[in-house]
Amino acid sequence: MYHPIKKCILALSLLLVAGSALAEGEAFREKRSSGLSLELGWNGLVGFGPIFHKYISPYSVFDAGFGLSSVGWKGGLRYRQLFSKGQTTPFIGAGISYGTGTSGVVVSLPDSETNQTVDITMDASPFAQLVGGVEIATQGGFLTTLSIGYAQLLVDNNVNVVSGSPSQTMQQVMDLAYGSGIHIGLSLGYLF
Repeated sequence: MYHPIKKCILALSLLLVAGSALAEGEAFREKRSSGLSLELGWNGLVGFGPIFHKYISPYSVFDAGFGLSSVGWKGGLRYRQLFSKGQTTPFIGAGISYGTGTSGVVVSLPDSETNQTVDITMDASPFAQLVGGVEIATQGGFLTTLSIGYAQLLVDNNVNVVSGSPSQTMQQVMDLAYGSGIHIGLSLGYLF
C-alpha cells in the first residue's frame, strides 16, 4: 500500500504532465489581477470560507483567507506558481495556516467502540501545506481551483483529552480530523 505522501506526489505528477500539454493563452490574469472565491476543503487553506487571490504576474498568485475548519477558526496564506497563461493551468504551491482550536471549550465526542464519551480541548494548530492542482479561469472571470496535497501539523499534539479514554479507532479518527494529512480542496469564485 502506498504512503499518503507518495499518493500525493503521484497525483501531482499526473496533473503537471497533463497540464503541460495545454496551450498558452492571452494573459488575461494581468487584466483581472484579483479574485475572490469560496473554498470547501479537507486540510485546506481555510476549510470552509472565503479566499482572496492576488495575481502578481500571469504565473504567480498569493492566496489569503479565513474560515471554519475541524481545528476551529482558521486563517491562511499561500503562494502558488502557475505553469501556463491559458484558461486552464496546473500549479504547485506552498502555504501556512493557523487554526484557533477550541479556546478552552470542552468538546464531547462519542466513541462508538466503547459507547463512552471522550471530552477534549484543542490547542492552536499551525500547519504547513504543499499543494498542486489545476486552476480554471475563464475570460468572463469565473474561477475554479481544484487542489490536492499534504498539510503538516507543526506542533507535536494539538488535542488534549480531558476525560474518557479514546479507543484505537477513535484515536485514528481524531488524528485524521485534527492532525497532519492529505489535503483536497475545491474553490469557486470570480476574478476582477
